[in-house]
Amino acid sequence: MKDYFHRMNHPTVMQIRFMEELEKTSMRRGAVTAIAQRCGVDHASVSRFFKSCRDAGYLTESLEITEDGMIWIHAYQRLRQGLRSYLAEQGAPVNTLEDNVNVMIENMDYHTLSMLVSNFQNRSVSESELSDSRRKSRINLASLLNKSSYSIHFRILRIDYNGESSHALSMADGAFQKPAVLRNYKRGIWLELTLKEIRAWSRVEEAWMTGRLADLKYEQYGLIRQAKIQNDTVKIPLEDCYAELYDDNKIYGVIPITVTSDVGTQHMPESSALLVFWL
Repeated sequence: MKDYFHRMNHPTVMQIRFMEELEKTSMRRGAVTAIAQRCGVDHASVSRFFKSCRDAGYLTESLEITEDGMIWIHAYQRLRQGLRSYLAEQGAPVNTLEDNVNVMIENMDYHTLSMLVSNFQNRSVSESELSDSRRKSRINLASLLNKSSYSIHFRILRIDYNGESSHALSMADGAFQKPAVLRNYKRGIWLELTLKEIRAWSRVEEAWMTGRLADLKYEQYGLIRQAKIQNDTVKIPLEDCYAELYDDNKIYGVIPITVTSDVGTQHMPESSALLVFWL
């Protein structure tokens, strides 16, 4: 999908709603004012966004939605539904689904989220089909990368199951040195993250405590795998991640993870997160 709002400039959930409201509006004269009132925002917020949409080719000067604009709106609507289904299966309470979906849409790019939903929806394929798909993906990526090491950017986003979703980054994001490394060996391509000390507030000790990540598991096509931790480095095979190459010749990937940490004298409970990376 063509997306003018690239990785570092995601549309907000409210901006997506502006376009959805415009799609439902038959009148064009006074549409900006009407949409602003329905959404509880000022006129300028809607006007500025629609100007960006005209620049992107999603709207005409008279605020008619173009074919690209309709594709954009409906793609985000499908994505939102897919994310609801994904989070529901992960055990998120129904009353937190919308908050979590909104956080994911506003903090992660469309392509990565779409890939996550697509892999979730296709998990019912046979094991032989899955194995063949993974093999082809590994071959394609391996053919584009020299046998070398590459710095790779990443973020670890929190999945909140308690309704508090104001902060997108998981505490686990601070458990690793940045950037990570993507290594292309003869035996495969590995995502490697180097551990570092975590600093967190302990409610028990009522003080700032230090510690380290103790364990990391990840989901691979519906199965829970234990990540290898060796010499303070977490290693995940790239073929176990939802990783793809896009038209801009960049590798985007995502993988659901659960982590536990030892901070001070406390063993922190497992927390769920999404590891997002790009090269």
